Amino acid sequence: LSYGIYFEEDRRYRQAAEAFEEARARLGESAALLYRLGRAYQRAFDVESAAKAFEDALRVKGAKRRWNEALAQSLEMSGRFEDAARAYQHAARALPHRARSLRDRAALSLVKTSEFEEASKLFSRGRVPLRAFIPPRLFSSRKAIEAELAEDFTRSELHETLGDLFYRSGKFTQASEAY
Repeated sequence: LSYGIYFEEDRRYRQAAEAFEEARARLGESAALLYRLGRAYQRAFDVESAAKAFEDALRVKGAKRRWNEALAQSLEMSGRFEDAARAYQHAARALPHRARSLRDRAALSLVKTSEFEEASKLFSRGRVPLRAFIPPRLFSSRKAIEAELAEDFTRSELHETLGDLFYRSGKFTQASEAY
């Protein structure tokens, strides 16, 4: 275990993961050890192994519910967006002071799977409207989208995202207006 911590502090994450795996084989399942293993895998960009380690850590007695955020990040990086959304929602319940941003992350994960209705339920009231993140062709009323944008015109990242969506769909005039 101490070798894993040493390698982790030295930013040699692949070696840290190997040392944590050895400690796991010798010491058995420990929530803290599995969490460290997941973190080492995540930092070594082995997101599938990281997700598995975080899932295992959350099943073991002594796990901290806030570890769902680390799990969600690994699931999102590995393309498992629906699972990531569920993990973000669990993390939002465990971390009420960060619930809004975690629910927003869950919603954006659902947008990537075209679960627009579920995603829109997660976005908080008074926040950036979800429709701004979704290509306009998926909604029936373009005027409704523009009305929602007008309410929150100061959000530059919103307009940048909308511009990117227009640009990728080949609508260059609308993209330049959104930027």
